[in-house]
Amino acid sequence: MRPVWVKDANKIYKPPRDWMEERDGKCGDLYVRRFQPDGAGPAYHYSAWKPSADELQALIDGGVVELLIIGVQPAVALNVVEETLDPRSAVPSSDSDQRRDLPSGIDAVLADETKT
Repeated sequence: MRPVWVKDANKIYKPPRDWMEERDGKCGDLYVRRFQPDGAGPAYHYSAWKPSADELQALIDGGVVELLIIGVQPAVALNVVEETLDPRSAVPSSDSDQRRDLPSGIDAVLADETKT
């Protein structure tokens, strides 16, 4: 699956500083919608993922989604929602170039800089 634009994205996670693609594999940008319910407690981070045609067929044929987390295991949930268009373009996020300028209000951080 590949990450795509998430509705109301307000943060982008970049690879950690010590990430080496040759050693660790590809690690692209991850757009998230981050908020804290009632302004307190743990932060919620929503991201959106889209399966390829082959992955979708595997799911239809009974396959499952496997979640890999590198580092500490956070509380997670997976949901199915309608895709949100990337506001930087008029095409669905799965077809857009995610390296373009970010809309205002989105912070970019390295994955190893976040504490929540």
